[in-house]
Amino acid sequence: MIRMIDVPPTANGVTRLVPEATPRGHGAQREGLLRRVLRLVHGHEGGVVWVEGPADAGKSCLLAFAAEKAALAGAVPLTAGGVAGGDLPPLAPLLDALARQMPGVAEPGPPHEVLRTVEDALRELSHEQPVLVVLDDLHLCDHLTLLAVRTLTARLAELPVLWVLAARSHLDVPAVVSLRRNLPPERTESLELTALDPDSVRLLVADLLGSRAGEAEPYLPLLGGLPGAIRHACALLRATAGEARQEVLAEAVAARRLDQLTSQARELVLTASGVGDSLGVRHLSRMLDRREAALLRPLREVLAAGLMRAQLECLAFVHPSVREAVAATLPAPLRLSVRRRSVELRLADGSPVAAATVPGATWRGLTRSELGVVRLIAHGATNREAAERLFVSPHTVNTHLRHAFEKLGVRSRVQLARLYAREVEATSASA
Repeated sequence: MIRMIDVPPTANGVTRLVPEATPRGHGAQREGLLRRVLRLVHGHEGGVVWVEGPADAGKSCLLAFAAEKAALAGAVPLTAGGVAGGDLPPLAPLLDALARQMPGVAEPGPPHEVLRTVEDALRELSHEQPVLVVLDDLHLCDHLTLLAVRTLTARLAELPVLWVLAARSHLDVPAVVSLRRNLPPERTESLELTALDPDSVRLLVADLLGSRAGEAEPYLPLLGGLPGAIRHACALLRATAGEARQEVLAEAVAARRLDQLTSQARELVLTASGVGDSLGVRHLSRMLDRREAALLRPLREVLAAGLMRAQLECLAFVHPSVREAVAATLPAPLRLSVRRRSVELRLADGSPVAAATVPGATWRGLTRSELGVVRLIAHGATNREAAERLFVSPHTVNTHLRHAFEKLGVRSRVQLARLYAREVEATSASA
């Protein structure tokens, strides 16, 4: 649906009619950015707008919206951005932005010369018309580009140049953090994009699928309310059919969401998916063999991406289907290995595990000390080796082992090892 809005007269006195798509969520951010663009065009007021949000939150769409509105209102839009894995020369995004308006003016060269060329070109353009510089995906830009942006926003502060800069939230890239911290607060406005509310999600799905919108319902928990993920899923729905559609689509959506995470956040989510629907941070840190403090950054990223949520003292997937889809991206042997590792850690420290019946008794009948001894003996340790590992005497190990034999109804170490292996397999399958 398109409606027309009146824009105040441009510098040459011409009033334009600007087409505006009805927003599906993020309406306040769009309106705020449009007002800021109009202040640039009609008040020649430069400055910086900082846009931040998780992957697929709609940052690129918002920036395209700003560039379109600026062009229609009479400004010169210069758009560029970082490229994942791109081996680009220094300041390449700024050169790309200028190349569309001034071909041949900006060529690769020594950084200080390119910086001067970019500055002179922006000064020249802004004397004729207001300029909107849009840079997307700052977290993918080289550090020289980010340093140049910091320098240029200061040097061109008095000119009608508006910088709209977008970066993915919760990545904490040092150069991006430094740029954001050093932007002048009195001339910088911030816009944060978060997940869409349920009503906006339904409206967006209806826009994309029409009468088939109901087909997307089973997949909505996977999408985290993120517009980019919703558009991707709806495109897959239109392209797939048959009985295998649900499984294929769920795995494709999960794979896309995982690809957008940093390697540490991706490892965290994959490991958590193999453990179960919820788990404690301490257990997760032991699974990943990292200190709990080292998980802070990837945890913030995963929570912002809408894949997991904090639930009391645990982390939980936002929906069982999310965990199932993420776990399905792991090869079956690796998935089983993760579950087995989780069960062994829980058994070793006496934490509760999924209930599993064994002949003659249950594992919960053992004390924490007895479980620790059983785990080591089942893995082939002698009484003396177990005593050294547990910092107790061999006599204490022998006592715990005798009690474990009685409770579990076994008569030898071989029987104990077999019983322990069956318990690990059973609890792995149900974890």
